[in-house]
Amino acid sequence: MALIRSLFALLALLLVAACGGGGGSVSPPVGPPPTAATADVTVTVADTLGQFVNGAAVQVTSTGASASTNTSGQAVVKVPVGGEEVVTVTKTGFAEQVRVITLSASATRGTLSTLLVAREPAQPIAAIENGGSANGKHGVKVTFPAGALVNANGQAASGAIDMLMTPLDTSISDVGAFPGLFEGTAPGTARAPIVSLGTSELVPQQNGQKLQLANGKSATIELPIYATTLFDGTPVKVGDSVPLWSLNTSTGVWQQEGQGTVIAQPASPSGFALRATVTHFSWWNTDQFATRATANVTINAVGTTVPANTPATLEAQLVSGTGPTSVASTNAIVGSTQAVTVPAPSTMKFSARFDVGNQSCAGSATATMTAGGTTSVTIQAGCVQVPTPTIVRPANQALTNSSAPTRVQVVLDGNIVPDNVELFANGTLVKTFGRQFPLYVHQLDTVALPEGSVTLQARATLIGISRDSSTVELLIDRTRPTATQIDPPAGALIGRGNPLTVTFDETIDPISVTSGVVLSVTPSGQNTPTAVPADIRFDATGTVLTVTPRADLPLGTVGLSWGGVKDLAGNPAGNPVAATWSVDQSVLVGPELAHVQFPGPDNLGAALAIRADGSLLAAHRPIATSTTGILTLSRYDATSDNWVIVVATANERPAHHALALAVDGQDIPYVAFTQQTAADPDTYELVLKRLNGTTVELAAPAVTLSGQRALDISQGSMAIDATNRPVVTLIDANGGNVRLFRLEQGTLVSLTNVTTLAGDPHVVLQADGTPLVTFLQGFGGSNAAAVRVVRVVNGVVQQLGTDLDSVPNATQGISHPRIVMSGTEPWAFWVKNGLVKAARFDGTNWIAQPFPADVIGGFGFDAAVLGSDPIIVAGDEARLKVLRFHNGAWEPGFDATARADHQDAINLVTRGTSAAMISSSIFRKAADVQRLVFQ
Repeated sequence: MALIRSLFALLALLLVAACGGGGGSVSPPVGPPPTAATADVTVTVADTLGQFVNGAAVQVTSTGASASTNTSGQAVVKVPVGGEEVVTVTKTGFAEQVRVITLSASATRGTLSTLLVAREPAQPIAAIENGGSANGKHGVKVTFPAGALVNANGQAASGAIDMLMTPLDTSISDVGAFPGLFEGTAPGTARAPIVSLGTSELVPQQNGQKLQLANGKSATIELPIYATTLFDGTPVKVGDSVPLWSLNTSTGVWQQEGQGTVIAQPASPSGFALRATVTHFSWWNTDQFATRATANVTINAVGTTVPANTPATLEAQLVSGTGPTSVASTNAIVGSTQAVTVPAPSTMKFSARFDVGNQSCAGSATATMTAGGTTSVTIQAGCVQVPTPTIVRPANQALTNSSAPTRVQVVLDGNIVPDNVELFANGTLVKTFGRQFPLYVHQLDTVALPEGSVTLQARATLIGISRDSSTVELLIDRTRPTATQIDPPAGALIGRGNPLTVTFDETIDPISVTSGVVLSVTPSGQNTPTAVPADIRFDATGTVLTVTPRADLPLGTVGLSWGGVKDLAGNPAGNPVAATWSVDQSVLVGPELAHVQFPGPDNLGAALAIRADGSLLAAHRPIATSTTGILTLSRYDATSDNWVIVVATANERPAHHALALAVDGQDIPYVAFTQQTAADPDTYELVLKRLNGTTVELAAPAVTLSGQRALDISQGSMAIDATNRPVVTLIDANGGNVRLFRLEQGTLVSLTNVTTLAGDPHVVLQADGTPLVTFLQGFGGSNAAAVRVVRVVNGVVQQLGTDLDSVPNATQGISHPRIVMSGTEPWAFWVKNGLVKAARFDGTNWIAQPFPADVIGGFGFDAAVLGSDPIIVAGDEARLKVLRFHNGAWEPGFDATARADHQDAINLVTRGTSAAMISSSIFRKAADVQRLVFQ
């Protein structure tokens, strides 16, 4: 924009002519190498449209010191003082710029301003090894012979190349865009000012790498000419010979390399171009040595007392003649005379500006310059107090998503009304306010601005004198925040206390979280979600959302939505905006049920049953007591989440290692156990009792068992048939006899002695009440055992199929035989070498069933049926795992590593759609009850 280009012209440190021709008096030769002393030089870079250039590389040639420009186009580098120093400025997409700065030996700071010219689009040349040509803007042209180019390693270039050709119109471009000094040398001639008719940057590239002409090769170039007359006023015409110059980038001085011939070129603004032959590529210039004049300029302040040695900026502008708008800029002292060298003959306008306290002063004068002559010029500067603007809104680094205009408010210090106030965004004028006061407000529409940082700055101007505000950074963010990670993964099982975390790719506005995050559960069989109270918080970075349920979750689908959250710019969350999980089907109920006693005198264990209303009953040792041999009946109270004792002592004498609990079709609970006989504490009897309200009563007289004790009624060894007759299986101690009893008309009747040398029996009833019993059958050598299933019909034992599995001795392990009825089909389970096995009976044979390989039942195992689906629970040192065979496949129902602790005894019961289990540990000596619900 014009304002910024004028600023660059104002700050230029060198005198120039004809858009780069001309300048101050002849500069001294390049001095000795720079001393160690340096000054901090602020380099300001803009493009020819007046926009500051961000990310341009600024480098001092002699030292290699470098920096990169910021969003205000500024970079600070340390430059040696006391002589000429070359500074290069480069950025992709722009022609290379070379500037020369001279700092006094005592300088500590300095400024340098420059313009970058955007490179014209590359022009391709195919098969460069065969030669070719490229044409560009204003008729610039390069023609190559065959085999002309080589790369940086000296290898011949072949294939397609890009020819970058960027002409600079010296008749209209400001001084800051011209590369290098405005001085040159010719063979046998001292360095002197030059005047330009036009210059162009020529760069051949391949794959982004510069190419050069090979030794002995040359190229023909045609450079646009932008002046219609030579400096002496002679018209340019076809056939003229004009000196040709290339830029020495290490010194910034132009070097004459022969002559070129003026040709007609319709594409050139003047209708002319210079044709010449070159042997290398760089900036090339059509120049002449310039004639000059001297102006002795004196600057005075009108009506204002100026302190001694007040510095002023002095600028010379060409009013008529050949050359640029701004041709000279230097520093002067108010009240003294400053000699300025300018091109001549010409009419020049000299302008000065300086500050005195809170006033800014400016003035100008026009003079006619004669070639070789000296003219005195006096500038009478007027002074005014120009108010300084301040942007008070938005705050620095405020955010917007461009959904609505951003209110920009500017205030001025003092009560002086400027001629105008201007607002700039990234150096581009977006609003001009006329003579108004004191409110300057603009609704800035940022839709067309790119995302990222936008620099806002205000400028107040009075009688041509301006003051700028400090910059304010506005951040534009139109990108929605996105969830990049969700834990646990969607679909996992969760329950109360399970935190859900969502990680976003940017900071979230905490205010939006209050209503923007919702945790809910859609209960099974329903379509309407119900909100769940939860703790909702973000971490210190504002990017990690954690939601933790504060209440038990009903069975169903958990949903977490965060579609209402927004980032700090107000952008709503982008997809995904929700996730779902399944409610954990298992929940721990109540406190620990009992403490087992192992090793110890009773090893009573615990058993569960589910009543028709879904409530839980437990038979166990007393809670929190070390008393042995006592059997207690309790029920689970969901309201208090505690176990309530129903019958404190269900047995008359110490009970031992034999316990089962079941509920009949009339919802009457039965408990079976063994206890010492009244006559002999070393003899045990089988006792069957039923619960009558809050008391227990004998269902039948006790049956005395042979041997010193009886073993293993527990772990599901009681079933009740359709006529409400309990059937109990157990092992007595006399040779490991598997015994089978049924309650018939108030009497426990022995159905049969199933087998001897056996253990761990488990019973299930067919629909007609026929018992099926599975057990471990001992045989042969020590610890040899087989898994066997028998049917007992009218006291006759019939083996179902062959043995399911076996081990020959103690080198292997086999345990936990279980049997369930899936409809009319028996299913058998057992554990071998720690892995669960399964088989179903098709009426003739047992058919092995595939089972997940990771189900380990090394310590505890049990099986039941839910509806017609077999269901198993397996436990080991690390986990509890529940699976159900449903719709032809095993599906997980519960898997909890954290809840398992060396599970050695598990009792599983089912009813309706729910199940419950007791898992106890010989190491923790505790029994935990967990409830499961299946859909």
